Amino acid sequence: MKNYMKNINTFKSYLTASNMPHDIKEYVKELDDEKLQWFYNQAKEPLEFLTNEEYLFYKFRWIKKHDFDDLSKEIFIESLCNPECIKEPIIKAEWGDVLHQRYAKDIQELYECMRG
Repeated sequence: MKNYMKNINTFKSYLTASNMPHDIKEYVKELDDEKLQWFYNQAKEPLEFLTNEEYLFYKFRWIKKHDFDDLSKEIFIESLCNPECIKEPIIKAEWGDVLHQRYAKDIQELYECMRG
């Protein structure tokens, strides 16, 4: 997928191609220019830190059902909780500290909320 992140038009063409899952293809087709730009920007960084690009397609399906403003944060925090019980790390080792420092406050709030 990284090959299709050169610009927004290539990104859109890739995600609306006939071989894409129907729900992702339709979601992208329905986006106006502003929302497509937002979606494109959201996808860029996770492609750098994910160990498996296929996980991003899973998250694309999740995007349609949840409101959020930072896909990187959502993926990172989910990787800490690991609700899908994924055995291999989904975050590249060199990105772990970077993301942990960036989202330290969010992680602390999550743990406080979990403790009740």
